[in-house]
Amino acid sequence: MTEVFDVARKSIFWMIAAALIALMVMGLVFLIADFRGSITDVPGATKANLIALRFTTIPDCFAYQDEKTGRVYVGTVDEAKWNTEQLNRCYSTGYQNGKNDINFRLQLKDSPLPELLTAHYFHLDDYTIEKSVLVRNGDEIRKGTLLISVQEDVQ
Repeated sequence: MTEVFDVARKSIFWMIAAALIALMVMGLVFLIADFRGSITDVPGATKANLIALRFTTIPDCFAYQDEKTGRVYVGTVDEAKWNTEQLNRCYSTGYQNGKNDINFRLQLKDSPLPELLTAHYFHLDDYTIEKSVLVRNGDEIRKGTLLISVQEDVQ
């Protein structure tokens, strides 16, 4: 009679052991997936810096481009391009969910030029990026500082 109970006891033990092993394996899989997601996530500041590079490096934004040679002067802001329409051509967010994208406020420090805002910028700065630039107005070139205020998303 004890042999029958031994078989039943061993069956119950192995069912519980199998369930615990399955739970441990599932926990390990979720732990590895979460860890992989956390190490491959790009910080918002890095994304914003990479996007903000376009403002002073490409002629479709604010970088000065010599009409004769076609050369683009990286880090030189063309005052003639400093307007909201140019900013919208350079960087635009989605119409419906643009508030969840990275949005910017651009201003040239100590300059009479107006600040420029992307379409879904709500003055909720997460941080500000400062870039030393040259500002070109016709034939006049002066040193300036471009302040790029970043709004990662609106909650």
